[in-house]
Amino acid sequence: MAKENVVVEKVNKKNGVEMLLRRALTEYSSSLETFHSYERNLMNSIEITVAALENSKEEKENPTIDKLIEFNKLAKRIDKYHASRTILPKSNVLTLIMIYDNFFVSLLKQVFKIRREMLTRLRAGVSADEIVGCDNKEQIENLIIEKNLETLMYKSHSDQIMWLEESFGITLDKKILNDFLFVTALRNVVAHNNGKVNEIFRKNIRGYGIKIKEKLEFSDLYCPCRIRKYTRAMIHFSIHLYTVLSKKIFKNDVENIDDFVNNICFEFLQDKNAQMAIDILEPIIKDKKKSANSEMLFMFSINLAIGYKLAKKENKMSDVLSSLDWSNCDDKFRFARAVLTEDNKKIYDFMEKFSDEKWKVYYKEWPLFYFIRESTEFREKYKEMYSEEYVIAQQKYCKCDILKKVAERNKCGDDKVEDC
Repeated sequence: MAKENVVVEKVNKKNGVEMLLRRALTEYSSSLETFHSYERNLMNSIEITVAALENSKEEKENPTIDKLIEFNKLAKRIDKYHASRTILPKSNVLTLIMIYDNFFVSLLKQVFKIRREMLTRLRAGVSADEIVGCDNKEQIENLIIEKNLETLMYKSHSDQIMWLEESFGITLDKKILNDFLFVTALRNVVAHNNGKVNEIFRKNIRGYGIKIKEKLEFSDLYCPCRIRKYTRAMIHFSIHLYTVLSKKIFKNDVENIDDFVNNICFEFLQDKNAQMAIDILEPIIKDKKKSANSEMLFMFSINLAIGYKLAKKENKMSDVLSSLDWSNCDDKFRFARAVLTEDNKKIYDFMEKFSDEKWKVYYKEWPLFYFIRESTEFREKYKEMYSEEYVIAQQKYCKCDILKKVAERNKCGDDKVEDC
């Protein structure tokens, strides 16, 4: 669920920090979609070329010159396609880290511009000559920021995070951080050792508390399933970093920060990317339960329950719903519970109550209503309330379906390809 203006007005980008995160999330998603698109095209090209090659082999007993030339061309093409399939996933790993690095630097620049008093946390000095070359105080401050961030970015990602935690007095979630550091370690292997695992990589991974097999095949690290997991780890860490740092800096704006993150999860659910929403919401709700019951806790919890239902994890959905205090909450949350628990009588009673014009949009856009939109009763009730047929809004394709097909064709070794 989202606040009731989110579908009509979308998310109100309150400051540059939020815009930076949104840009990074768009780039992560675009990178993954591009990878899947190229992967599908490569697989199709390989199948077509192999079929052509097999046909050529049948005629190889008495080949003509033209057939021999064609056969050699097809063989070379196959080699190129297979080379591309080893380069492509490694390139994607490098791209993920490039997107993150840009986000990290831009985020810190924005933070220091908003909170100039935090410049005292920066230690790299500026020479007298450089100061003389500046026209005003703002230019000097910008120079200090640039020099310090340039120095920081030459450090390892783990050292960067250590500096960040010490400088701002924050603590990042260890599991989310370790999943992120695994991808950064893999990036180093790709950049400096052609993607081959070495002892430095193994040592770093052990330090992050992550276990890996003694003998690793290429598919263990670079199959499409893994690339998707790496992308999810980068998205999760970027959102987590934004949330923790923003709450530290904008202490009086915690509710709006939570609302912004909730809207992001809402959009993941709109795309049926249930697992991404689950990954983000589980630790947030665990932390929220330390405080009093609130509307924001209900929103997070309902969205997590929607994610579990989309992922067919009904028991976990029930646990989330039963953990809430329903004695004093808004009816829209009770409506959501009725939909999730498939309580048809209550669903259509609540539809009578929530029947104004704005809800006409919500019935088409909110992920909550995925579960009842196909039912005859829902469509009839909608027609009764709004005097028009219910037409389902165009839904985006579910990328997990494509991933499953690619994984099956690649035989990548995963026991199970997780749903979005």
